[in-house]
Amino acid sequence: MTRILKLTATVLIVTLAVFLMAGCGGEEETPPPVKKASTKKESSVNSKDSSDESQPAMMVGQVLVPNDNLPDDINSSLEERRPIAITFYMLGPDDDGSVRTAMTRLESKYKGQMDFYTYLYSDGERYKGLASQLLVNTTPTVVMINAESRIQIGWTGYADESSLEQGIVETLRR
Repeated sequence: MTRILKLTATVLIVTLAVFLMAGCGGEEETPPPVKKASTKKESSVNSKDSSDESQPAMMVGQVLVPNDNLPDDINSSLEERRPIAITFYMLGPDDDGSVRTAMTRLESKYKGQMDFYTYLYSDGERYKGLASQLLVNTTPTVVMINAESRIQIGWTGYADESSLEQGIVETLRR
């Protein structure tokens, strides 16, 4: 009887430990307050509304306009009205590597239909002010911009290849 009790107690302790560890992802970030609706029909990412300093990450629906604080290749794509996929990553983390690998595969599949740019987040000189204009503050981050220069969709953190491909398809439709 003692052996059955010990086995049962062990199973309960292991089960409890698994549930506790599953919930140990740290505290979730509180999302920034939602920006009040604007009466403007269109606003651009590099113009800031002085009435509300906090803006939601990635500003889906906003327009990214060519400017001096963007890399020349991004400006060229925007001026030519080409859809764009931008990936920010760091070396080392598994999620960054997985997302980067998926985007590399998707780039070979959709090359010629969309421009793909990949930036090492720690290399701010290369991408100039692009990360701050897109409100990127963590990696991996993928942002897709349609032919109208609108931010179509974006992911912060891990995204599987299927989701990323669906984002490309949606971006190419716009």
